Amino acid sequence: MASEKARAPGPEDEVLAQLKARFPDFITEGRVKRARRIEATVKKEGLLEVAWALLEMGFGHCSSVTGVDRLQPPQMESVCHAWSYERKMLVSLKVILPRDNPRVPSLVPVWPGAGWHERESWDLLGIVYEGHPDLRRILNPDDWRGHPLRKDCPLPERKQFVVPRNYDEEIARSITRRRESGYTERGEEAPPS
Repeated sequence: MASEKARAPGPEDEVLAQLKARFPDFITEGRVKRARRIEATVKKEGLLEVAWALLEMGFGHCSSVTGVDRLQPPQMESVCHAWSYERKMLVSLKVILPRDNPRVPSLVPVWPGAGWHERESWDLLGIVYEGHPDLRRILNPDDWRGHPLRKDCPLPERKQFVVPRNYDEEIARSITRRRESGYTERGEEAPPS
């Protein structure tokens, strides 16, 4: 077993320490994943307060809000990635939610661009972003039932594709017709005229 190299403390350790000191009741877990990458698990009650603090600290870009469906243990996660251009650092905030009623506060008041990401997460996974100004489908048709990326979502009935018996003969005839009409494959010389 190779031993891991010890990492010297960096600016990301300082940011994480500030967050933990300011929100000891809301941040349940936090770690520096690697240089310029911080992960923190936040209670949903404190998500907006932690997000506002990140904005004050220079994390002005919400690069994504997404969801994760876990079967073991049965839970959902809402994950927000906040980037600071000044610090060149990413903070990932994760909120653990119950699978049967995944609800979390919307981050639109903090980062307005999060609205698109939250709509996608709701559409595909069913995570409800409370307070979102326009939570509606963004990828699936309006009449779609359920949320297709949930692991408990039933698959739609599939139509079986049947290859005709004379498939190879049809392909050969098609190629012959194309060549006779002057079509050439890449790298193939055009037929002499």
